[in-house]
Amino acid sequence: MKLLRQRPAAHAPSGHDADTSPFLFAFAHSHRAFGPDLHVADESAFEAEGRHADGDTPSLVAELTSASTRDADRQDKLEVYGRTVPVCLILDMHTEEITAFWDPSPEGCRSRTTKSFGKPLWIPERFGFDLGTGGSGTARPGSGRVRRPVRRGSSAVRVTRLAWDSAAIGDTAMTCGDAGRPG
Repeated sequence: MKLLRQRPAAHAPSGHDADTSPFLFAFAHSHRAFGPDLHVADESAFEAEGRHADGDTPSLVAELTSASTRDADRQDKLEVYGRTVPVCLILDMHTEEITAFWDPSPEGCRSRTTKSFGKPLWIPERFGFDLGTGGSGTARPGSGRVRRPVRRGSSAVRVTRLAWDSAAIGDTAMTCGDAGRPG
């Protein structure tokens, strides 16, 4: 998660900060506030009084899906984010894909592109860089995934982690560059 935060932060608009802290953003067009797993937002969003940050300030949000959050991340949250947030990323752990949504409108994001983990994903303007999702070290070649056994009860269960988990594979997990939009 640290590397996922650092890459967009390096390309963020002036005055915007990337964080994974549990901030809730209140959006004018929604009766609910949402807390993305990662956000890049204008620093002024956190100066307001009250419990919620201003939902008009994020320039990028990212959600990492799980079995329990997948539907809310892909439907409820994306519907709200897609009206005002310039770039939304959904990292789907089930399908092993990352999708960038951009070009917000009152009906939701008008553009998107999806790549499998392990392939670079173009992050649209305002950021304008390739987000590498490949791994190194102990990751399976070309998969961007790391497998580690974890004990639950009496049986060992295989747990899959994204290569972005810097604790698992080190700081070379993601690469980014300004080489242009991938073909």
